[in-house]
Formats: sequence, structure tokens, C-alpha cells
Amino acid sequence: MTISGDVAVGYVVPQDVTIYPVEGDDQYGYIYANGRVWIVDNNTRALVQSPGYLVSQSSADFAIANPIDPIEAQGDVVVGYVLPEGATITPVPNDSYYGYVYINGRPALVDTSSRTVVYYQ
Repeated sequence: MTISGDVAVGYVVPQDVTIYPVEGDDQYGYIYANGRVWIVDNNTRALVQSPGYLVSQSSADFAIANPIDPIEAQGDVVVGYVLPEGATITPVPNDSYYGYVYINGRPALVDTSSRTVVYYQ
């Protein structure tokens, strides 16, 4: 599912979106939106946290199998690193949330909406 606009902790999930139950915890449910899992407070429908990104194996496999020219990066590149403005992110086919770059000869999958590295081999 895609939610337009800035989705972050505190965002209230619209009434027409199904919140799935968390087994053993009636207070919270979850949704998948914008390439991430989100934990939702069932009483307020507010997002309370995201345990992380959902990166498909096929997206990672595509980036590994299709090397591109590397980009310049400053500092330590780890999951959570935000790419500098101007760095070209190559789309991953059939995955609207992620693109990829190569840094130091290694593929990195990137959340295209935030330019954040979500997988770095």
C-alpha cells in the first residue's frame, strides 16, 4: 500500500485502511505501507514505530546482478546512511519504493523517498 505525503510516527491511519492484529497484543496492530512495516495503536490509529524496511530478495538480487558506476559517499556507509543530493539512484524494476547505487564496489538499496540506504551488501 502507498500512503501519500510524509508518513512518520504519529501519522493517523485512515479509516479505510485495514490494520492487522498483532497476535497476543490487543493494543497494537500493523500495516505495510510505503515499503515498511508500521506498528499502529489500535485505539488512536496512530503509527507508533516502524521496525524497518521490507526489502525483497528479488530487489537485492537485481542490484547485485546489475552493477552500475559507483557514487561518491562521505563517511561510513551503513544502513541508515542518507545519500547526498545529486547522487543518481537507479530504479529497481517492479519495486516502486527502492532504487540502488553502488558504493565502494558494493550494491546498496535505497528508499527513494528519503534517499536512505536500507540494504548494503
